[in-house]
Amino acid sequence: MFKPSFLFLFILILFNSCKKTSVPEVVSATNELYAIGQFEGPMTCTATFVEIPNSSPDAPAIVITNGHCTNEVFQDNEIQVNKAMNASIVFKKLNDIPESQYVRVNTKSILYGTMKGTDLAIVELNISNKDLIAKGIKPLKIADAYPAIGAKIEAYGYPLSLTPVYLRKSEDVLGPSSNISEFIWMWRGLFSSNFKDIYPGSSGSPVFANGGKSIFGMINTTTIGATGECELGAPCELGIGKTPTVKENTTYIIDATKIKNCFNSQGVFDINSASFPFEKPSNFRVNMKFFFRNFSSNSVGKDFEIEVENPSNTAYKLESFLQFDANNKSGFISNNSSIISGKIPSTEGYYVVSVMKDNRFDQIKYLTFKVDLTGPSTSLIEIERVKLESGGFNVRPIFKYPELTQFDWKYGPENSCNCNELSSYTSFNRIPTQVNANELPFKFCIIGFDLAGNKSGIKEFVLR
Repeated sequence: MFKPSFLFLFILILFNSCKKTSVPEVVSATNELYAIGQFEGPMTCTATFVEIPNSSPDAPAIVITNGHCTNEVFQDNEIQVNKAMNASIVFKKLNDIPESQYVRVNTKSILYGTMKGTDLAIVELNISNKDLIAKGIKPLKIADAYPAIGAKIEAYGYPLSLTPVYLRKSEDVLGPSSNISEFIWMWRGLFSSNFKDIYPGSSGSPVFANGGKSIFGMINTTTIGATGECELGAPCELGIGKTPTVKENTTYIIDATKIKNCFNSQGVFDINSASFPFEKPSNFRVNMKFFFRNFSSNSVGKDFEIEVENPSNTAYKLESFLQFDANNKSGFISNNSSIISGKIPSTEGYYVVSVMKDNRFDQIKYLTFKVDLTGPSTSLIEIERVKLESGGFNVRPIFKYPELTQFDWKYGPENSCNCNELSSYTSFNRIPTQVNANELPFKFCIIGFDLAGNKSGIKEFVLR
């Protein structure tokens, strides 16, 4: 069975899941918003030049964006500190500014980047504060606090689905916060909103409150166009005793107000500062077999295995999402082995293995996975039929990750094609089949498979 790479799937879902539902307002040239640029790195996102209190005019300029925008492999438990980075940012990319006046600068390093617990990157540019300001790009302040739930908010970003690509404005109100799971990541305390126009490229978009110009958050992920739950492109909200829920057309926002505390009284990034607000790198690593975490195996009855680097004095526990409480310190099982193994649960659902070392509760690693025992619904199975000039059609089934990742099918004249004869089905080889006009009516029988290999019932289509 064809299994696309993780990076391919990530980009595929990101671009296909955020379908256009409305057109956000194009932003006209304004000095206050020149600081919001289009980030061009491992992913194309939005980033913002921010003011760091007490930073020297000669110090490198700092931008903030999402961690997944700077992370080439989309790791879940890694924290990058002072890592060299070759990317660029384009400022002043607005609809009424000619391209000749755009300001492009290169990055120097990732001061701090992670997708663990939050989705944040603090990036140092290869230009000083004063030199970037001299080009007309003035930094935006970071707010001291986030607004009250229900406050009016606005975001500015560079959605790639809308052409030409310019800075665009979205408006809504701030919704409550919750913990979020999406594929292999878990994020804490993300605010919600109902922005209807968040597309690829919007990641990292700064969010402001009540018309202010101080950033309190950044757009992180969205359920727009989601398929499935808690999976790639379908983030779900978690709560103790509550079924994980994918809320329709909901966009999530990370709290950016603490970013200033990453810098000391001289405005220099200092991960060793007592006031540093985010998690620091730890002295151990964990890894679960990727094919299993990718939900591509319903391996009930087998063992799961977690590789632990530097395993002495580690401990772990396995919980369902219904049980999971990030603040619960009980239930851990001691471990000193480089391999942690356990039985895969027999109950369908989502699970998390928490691993910590030296009783450092502030450095727990989380490994999420899904037990999937249910085949895809036949209601999801659809076909694409492209009309030919001859009057015939090119036909193929439509993939819908992760519920429809492969198909078996058969086809023939309507009167002679029996969908219940299973022996004559073949695997769909990604090439559409052509049906000539003189062959109509023509029947297709399709069986779908999800990423875990579960099988659907039979869906019939007749072309006339």
